[in-house]
Amino acid sequence: MVALSRFIDFMAPVNLIILKVTLLKKGDTKAFKYIFEYYFEKLVGYSYKITKDKDVSKDIVQELFIKVWKNKSKIKEEFIEPYLYKSTYNSSLNYIRNQKKFEQIIPYSKVDSVLINEDNSFIKEDKRMDLLKSAISQLPRRCKEIFLKTKLQNLSYKQTAIDLNISEKTVERQVSIALKKIRTFINNF
Repeated sequence: MVALSRFIDFMAPVNLIILKVTLLKKGDTKAFKYIFEYYFEKLVGYSYKITKDKDVSKDIVQELFIKVWKNKSKIKEEFIEPYLYKSTYNSSLNYIRNQKKFEQIIPYSKVDSVLINEDNSFIKEDKRMDLLKSAISQLPRRCKEIFLKTKLQNLSYKQTAIDLNISEKTVERQVSIALKKIRTFINNF
């Protein structure tokens, strides 16, 4: 009897989540809020183990819940928890990968030839990253958004176009413009 009672206590939250997902699929904002509050801290903690950055982990989980809301009709009730954890895991790994990729947007040999002080000493790595960040921050808003999606979030031109509701050619042109502006910025440094 005790084992049955423990099983029922264990299954109660699971059944409630399934019910809330069913309501979420119908657009129930209270159900969404319940699911968000139930999983948010758990997922942030899970992401933090990977990213080692609490703010980034919160952003990752918030972005995930935006996707959940946008795609609520496609969610399978019984798979919500594995979906949330797997998505958090993938987004956290993408963040780590993109951090490394950010440092490699412009090949070192190209940057090294540009980033030399008057006394022929190389500018430190921090300065190199600051320069690159400054160059990216100077891009026009939409151009920067497209550039970051393709280069840092590792989205294809096609996926970026779908996400932003624009053509692939527009994405291609904007990335090309961004790269030219970044090179010009660095060469003028």
